[in-house]
Amino acid sequence: MAELHITEYAGVGHDKMGTPVQVAHNELNRQIVPISDSSACSGNVSGSYVRLFADFNCRINFGSNPVADHNSIPLASESVEFFHVNLGDKIAVVSR
Repeated sequence: MAELHITEYAGVGHDKMGTPVQVAHNELNRQIVPISDSSACSGNVSGSYVRLFADFNCRINFGSNPVADHNSIPLASESVEFFHVNLGDKIAVVSR
């Protein structure tokens, strides 16, 4: 079964000069959402940043009650993406 793996983080890391870097910091939670032909939704996100890994080509959408469709953000299979999200938002996913 195809899955979207969501890892939630409190923030991002900083280098020695205090500049933010794309390194997740302080893992809070993990979720797995099945990817299918129908939009499926995660639970509420508890962090400000998420790392998304999809093992199947899909599209994602964020919001308080999101629906993923053909206009949503595409994610390639076997790729990792980081996103800043609003606390309490959910992530919807659908296959593409």
